[in-house]
Amino acid sequence: MMQQLFSEFKPNTAAEWKARIIKDLKGEAFESLVWKNENGMDILPFYTPEDLKEQYQPAFTHADWEICVHAKPGNQKELNTNLLRQLNNGATAISLSCEGLDEEVALRDVALNFIKSTFYASPGELTGLDAWLIKHHDLSRLECSLFARKLENESDLENWLHATQKYTSLQGVKTACFDALFFHNLNCHAYYEVAVILSGLNEFLNKYSENNNLPVAPFVVKTGVNSDYFMQIAKLRAIRRLWNILKAEYGISNELYVIVETSLTNKSISDSYNNLLRTTIESMAAVSGGCNELLVTNFDLLFPVNLKLSERMAVNQQLILKEESYLDKMAD
Repeated sequence: MMQQLFSEFKPNTAAEWKARIIKDLKGEAFESLVWKNENGMDILPFYTPEDLKEQYQPAFTHADWEICVHAKPGNQKELNTNLLRQLNNGATAISLSCEGLDEEVALRDVALNFIKSTFYASPGELTGLDAWLIKHHDLSRLECSLFARKLENESDLENWLHATQKYTSLQGVKTACFDALFFHNLNCHAYYEVAVILSGLNEFLNKYSENNNLPVAPFVVKTGVNSDYFMQIAKLRAIRRLWNILKAEYGISNELYVIVETSLTNKSISDSYNNLLRTTIESMAAVSGGCNELLVTNFDLLFPVNLKLSERMAVNQQLILKEESYLDKMAD
């Protein structure tokens, strides 16, 4: 019956669609419907399969993603309690700064071998983290991203590569990590953000090539997403496609691990609960764009009132997208 229903309607060509639109415009130019977005791209009023000039390989093939939470520095016991609470509530990844971090207290009972983790450290701070990780964890089972907390010049990058060279043979410990979230939160255009990210990745590749010590783990990018839904999806997909071109130039096979955080640039103080809608749209764009890990900012981040509620909601938003919207069953 369903097949018969569809057979009664013939498909329309792009030319037929355009003719119908021109007729409905009643003399107004078709070009008046073409929108030039802030990135300088012309967005047409409709698209059909005829606009697909060639068949592309999928930009990514994974469906699921990690639910990440970020713990701010402060009282180490409270930080530990906070991390354990959020992990018990459904988070599967944590993000921490090593500045002033007491690993023995802050990470007590946090089973890093069973979750994803991200640490921001200077080469000096990495020494203390190294000792604690070796003491308490099996490094061969660790799934961890190490971001350099300060990379201001070429010398800093050299120091970072030297400090992390012990990890280059480990598949799970990612040390080539580029953080572009700062640029995103300056409200820069998507194309500029992509350019900055590829430039940063290329800088890592140049340095690794000079030292002949390329890590086996994936390279990592951290960036943000705003509520420009389709543009943010396109941005994340472009980063992956351009990475494939870049790694082919260097003759490497390292994958790209993408960490995404919802934007700070469009959040409101006066209607903070509406921020839940904004971060949900942004989360859907991040997942549809192929993020590996997602950090949703608290809806009342700009004017905190109930930290436990906002932290719980940031995790629950992602749980709903997985368990009720089934976005974790969709790949590309």
